[in-house]
This record gives sequence, structure tokens and C-alpha cells, in this order.
Amino acid sequence: MMASETITFRRSLMPWQKFTVETRLVGWDERAIFTEQQIVVGGEVFARATMRGRFVKKTGGVATTAEVFAIAGVNPAPVDPPEWVQRWAGEVALPPTKAPAPSDW
Repeated sequence: MMASETITFRRSLMPWQKFTVETRLVGWDERAIFTEQQIVVGGEVFARATMRGRFVKKTGGVATTAEVFAIAGVNPAPVDPPEWVQRWAGEVALPPTKAPAPSDW
């Protein structure tokens, strides 16, 4: 499940235009995996997104990244997200689901 995402568009894609989506893992913490994606046409970046994703359990609740990696059968060395990604995640975060989040618009 996507917890946060920010995307920046540089150029527009035309209908039916072919493009490539490039994805890279930039790090993780105990609860989320951070990735970046780019839309690329002819070697040129048209858009870039930064994402914070979490995995939910069938039984409810959020799976830790350790649980996700165990299910995937991998045990990667820890990779802290870059400092700017950590800052971004904190700045765009909303209150937890059990905390009040009144609209003030």
C-alpha cells in the first residue's frame, strides 16, 4: 500500500507514446520501503516520483520490513534512506489513523 508519494512532471507524454518506467530501491526503515520511479523516453526523464510504501497483513495491521524480507526469502544489509528522503517522509506525513486529523481549510 502506498503511504506517501510525490511526483514531479517535467514533460508531457502524448497519447500512445512509448515510455519506460525505471524503479530503484532507495532504502527502508522498520515499517516502510522507499523507492523512486522515473518515466523515461529516449533516455530523457519526463517525470520522477518518490514513494514510501508499506505492506499490510491479511490479518490486519502493517507488516514490518523484516517480515516482508523474510517472506521474500532475502536478508539484505540495512540501507537507511537518504537524509532528504527521511526529511520528505516526515514533512508529508499525516497523523496516525487513530489520532485526530481535522480539516482546517
